[in-house]
Amino acid sequence: MTAAIIVLYYPALARLELLLECLANEVEEVIVVDNTPNPAKDVAIIVDRSDSHALYIPLGKNAGIAAAQNTGIIRAASKGHSHILLLDQDSVLLSGTVGKLLAAERELRRSGTQIAAICRK
Repeated sequence: MTAAIIVLYYPALARLELLLECLANEVEEVIVVDNTPNPAKDVAIIVDRSDSHALYIPLGKNAGIAAAQNTGIIRAASKGHSHILLLDQDSVLLSGTVGKLLAAERELRRSGTQIAAICRK
């Protein structure tokens, strides 16, 4: 199972909606961690109404990207996700991206390669 973690900091709402829409058929869960101090209520509304099985975690302060990612990773691990896709609010995904990354991982594992992370240009 794959979870996507999106870290926000004063996000553009239309862009966030697009990213959530892109992720709806790509991953089993989306964890949105908001680093924005006093985040807008509209962000929670957008996440809640998305079709991407999303959870919104407002930190209420800028804890930094690593702390926000770790918050999402801990949540994903607690839900049993085996794979994590790290994104920020400016990310754009083409359809099938996650499937291609997972296929690349399978191929590398078959060849005996030890893997820590996979990315695509």
